[in-house]
Amino acid sequence: MSVDVESFVRDDDSFALRFARDDLPGLLSKRLEVPRGWRALIKQASGENAVLGPGGVSNELEGGVLVRERCRLDYSFDAGRSRDNLPFDFEVRLVLAAGTRALDLTQLERSLLAESPAARTADVHAFFAPYLKDAVRFFVAERDAEDLGVRDQREALNKHLRESLGKGFFETGLQLDDVVHPVFRSSELDERLAREAEAQARAEELARERELLKLKKGLDKEALLMDIEVRDEADRHRRERRLQRFEELRAKMGDDDAKALVMMLDDDRQRAALIRELIEKDLTPEQRSAVKLNEMEARVEERLRELQEKLAQLTGAKLRAGPEDPVTRRVVCVVGKRLLAFDPKTNLHPEVPKEVYDTEGGALGYLRSVRNETIDGEDYLLAGAQRGVYKINGILRTEYHFPREPKGKGGANSVCYFDGRIYATHSEIGLVEWPLDGSPGRILCVDAIGGASSVRGACMHRGLLYFSAGSEVLCLDVATGSEVPTRFRGSDDSITSFLVSGNELLAGNRSGKLYRWSLDDPGSPEAFGVIKKNPIYMLREAVIAGQRFFVIGSKDYTVTVAEPRKDLYREYQAREEVRWVDGAADFVFGVSRSGYKVFCWDALKQSAPALTIRVSDKIQDLFVIKTLPAQV
Repeated sequence: MSVDVESFVRDDDSFALRFARDDLPGLLSKRLEVPRGWRALIKQASGENAVLGPGGVSNELEGGVLVRERCRLDYSFDAGRSRDNLPFDFEVRLVLAAGTRALDLTQLERSLLAESPAARTADVHAFFAPYLKDAVRFFVAERDAEDLGVRDQREALNKHLRESLGKGFFETGLQLDDVVHPVFRSSELDERLAREAEAQARAEELARERELLKLKKGLDKEALLMDIEVRDEADRHRRERRLQRFEELRAKMGDDDAKALVMMLDDDRQRAALIRELIEKDLTPEQRSAVKLNEMEARVEERLRELQEKLAQLTGAKLRAGPEDPVTRRVVCVVGKRLLAFDPKTNLHPEVPKEVYDTEGGALGYLRSVRNETIDGEDYLLAGAQRGVYKINGILRTEYHFPREPKGKGGANSVCYFDGRIYATHSEIGLVEWPLDGSPGRILCVDAIGGASSVRGACMHRGLLYFSAGSEVLCLDVATGSEVPTRFRGSDDSITSFLVSGNELLAGNRSGKLYRWSLDDPGSPEAFGVIKKNPIYMLREAVIAGQRFFVIGSKDYTVTVAEPRKDLYREYQAREEVRWVDGAADFVFGVSRSGYKVFCWDALKQSAPALTIRVSDKIQDLFVIKTLPAQV
């Protein structure tokens, strides 16, 4: 049976082909030139065989075999149970390479081309499937679940597969070139680890409470009096510092007492109210009427947007984006030791990164998080890593090392900037501050954080630094140098993500619950009706169709975008579980649980992602850099 050699080679799914001299192109002079990416076994009239690599040419041949140099096989199957009897699923990509000897290609011909002159990738996949399943199930059965689900098994698995698949390699003459992205998954293990972490956190909290009670009982009258004396001294120093600050501000303001008092107020609402009162005193009656009219029009416009959103929610009508709603400039993904910046709205290859920031040559290890900050008028990416923080602008990179080496494999989970200082949170080290010039950093709030199981989310809002420790969110006035934080309490479990917007703080916890605090009332949280089955992994803010929403990621098949106080909800559908999320007026983003895909939904269409971006390694974090539509 004749075969079309040229058509076979052009087919992406083709793998091996047995041909005769008459199958080669040409009428009288038959000639074989081995294509790029292929290898050929040449059978000569003398009975000798030879192997030609890519670009090789032969005129004297009776027939032969063409084989691709490499074959990529993706597998996903039930991997059986671990040594401690937990079920596992397994995913992997095997890269197989054709042998370089005539004996190897002869073996391939006998096994894969015995019944047909052509073999495709699917045939190779089917041939190795039973070998691979037996090998992986044996590997899983010999190990505990925690070793499989938590610890890196790539080196051991690679060695095991090379040994266990040896029979298949011998029969086909193929070799194992690489084992790519092997993943062992077990939902039962995830649940067990979550329960153990929760039990450990509660045990540590009980131990801290017992220790605190013991210390309190040990206080005697003399210690109490000493504490009162220290507090009086601290109050006196605080009054002196505030008086000195007032005098300095007054001198800068041209001896204007009112301006100095405005700058002295720490509470932004009080400061704004005083400024408003001073301005209104200088307004004419006509000007006051105009201000009130403008405020009424703004409230009517806001109410109209809410009603439009609810109507669209009920009828499925399409919303319209507002002209002032921030849109996506870049969505930045943390992948290994690189930051990949994508532009989903471009018409030319949106799945290809527009910028790549590589830290392979740095000393801080793998990346964990990314944020965008404007420092001295220039945009920088602040990337949290295993051993510190990178400040990146184009090819320029500055390293900020932690004051001590972390013991675990995690990294800085959030980074922010304020007034010549960089701040980062790390669950093991705590809250760290560095001068912008790269001088050594220091750890802040050691006593306030105590033995919190997790420290997350460093961010600045109106000159105040917010971060979470355990089940609390703490607020530190770094502008005045205070080291005693305000505590936002009331969550029934460890805080996993939070954000600060306007005059309120919104936080999600490990139990899947959401709480909201007013910034001037940290002791009275308001529980939301939104409750997730899994922990709230990420909270972000986005303005869609003129309405502010909170974007919620919770290892679910939907991304919830909500403003519960106004009873507004949008659900963006996915075919895979989504963890990390972010959004803007034009797109809502979600990272698949596996970490290899970024789903990009049109913000005004909830049914299916408009674009899926695939990456080569697991995404650890993503962040949307926003801009106004007029600046795109």
